[in-house]
Amino acid sequence: MQKVTNFEFFLPETAEKVEFWDLTEEEKIALSLGEDPTDRAIYRISVIVQHLRERQVKRKYRWRSLQGVAFGIDLQTTGVRFAGGLFPRRDHRDLHSNLSVQFNALPTSRFVTAKIASQLSRSIPGDNWGVYAQRTDRSARWMLTPRWITQNDLTQFMVLCSVPSTLKTDILARCYLVGFRANAERLARKNRVVYLPR
Repeated sequence: MQKVTNFEFFLPETAEKVEFWDLTEEEKIALSLGEDPTDRAIYRISVIVQHLRERQVKRKYRWRSLQGVAFGIDLQTTGVRFAGGLFPRRDHRDLHSNLSVQFNALPTSRFVTAKIASQLSRSIPGDNWGVYAQRTDRSARWMLTPRWITQNDLTQFMVLCSVPSTLKTDILARCYLVGFRANAERLARKNRVVYLPR
C-alpha cells in the first residue's frame, strides 16, 4: 500500500547528455576529467524531491523522519560501462566513522534495506550529514542523508560512460530512488528505465 508522505520522488524518462565545456570545475574534478573525453559521454540524470508542505501526514511519514535516501543506476546495454568518477562524489566531512556497507544490491528487499539502514544509524549520529558514492563498471550507487540533500539543493546525479563507437542500440539504464527510515521501513520508492541519448 502506498504510504501518504509529505514528499514525493520523481525520475526522468531521458538523461541529459552534457558537453565537457558546460561542466563546472567541481563536476570535472568529481568525474575525474582532466580534458575533453573523446570516447566517453557525460550524462546528467535530474531527480526531483517535491516537498508537499500543505499535506498533513503522520510524523513517521514526514521528510524529517528519513534516515537515508538511496539512488542507483544499473546499465542495461551491453558494451557500455561507467568510467571515471561520480557526481556528487563521496563527502562525509562531519562524520567520525565510515560507512562500510556495500551497495552492490538494490535496496528493494526489506533485508537489504535493513542492513543499509542499520549501518546508517550507527555511522550517522544525530542530525549529521554526508554522501556516499561508489561504482562498478555497470552500477553506480549513492547513499545520501536528507540533511545533505536539503543543504545542497540536490537535483542531479552525473556519470561518465564509455560508449563503443560500434554501438547501434539505444543506451538504457535502470534507475531507482528509495527513501527509508532507520527501522528499514521504506517510505517512498521510484523505479524507472532511463534512456541515455547517444
